[in-house]
Amino acid sequence: QFVLGLYWGACVLFVGDAVLALIGRYHCIMVTPAEEQVLLVFWRATQWAQVDYMAWGDMFFFVGACSSVNAMASGSFLASLGAGLLWTADACLYITGSCAMLSERDAAHSTPKHECHA
Repeated sequence: QFVLGLYWGACVLFVGDAVLALIGRYHCIMVTPAEEQVLLVFWRATQWAQVDYMAWGDMFFFVGACSSVNAMASGSFLASLGAGLLWTADACLYITGSCAMLSERDAAHSTPKHECHA
C-alpha cells in the first residue's frame, strides 16, 4: 500500500509539474518574436535545431503525466503501455532539444538569442 501511495503521489506531482512547465512555455512563446517561433509549425524550420523540441517535450510531459494517472486509476495494461510510450517519446524530445541547443551554441560560439526554459 505504501508503494502504491508513492506512485499516486508521484503521478499527481508530475501532473502539477507539467502544468507549471506549460505555463512557463506559454510565457516563453509570448516573449519570443513571431518570426523565430517554430513551435507547432515545425515545417517552417530550415534546420533540425530550429524546432522547439523542448516545447514539444513539455506537451508530451503533460499528456504522459495525465496518462500515468489514468493508468494508475484503471490498472489497465494498455493504459500503462501507452503512458510508458509517451514517457519514452517525451525523453527523446528532451534529449533532442538539449542536443539542438548545444548545436546552436556551438554554431554561434555563444548563447542563443532567445533561450527560454520552462
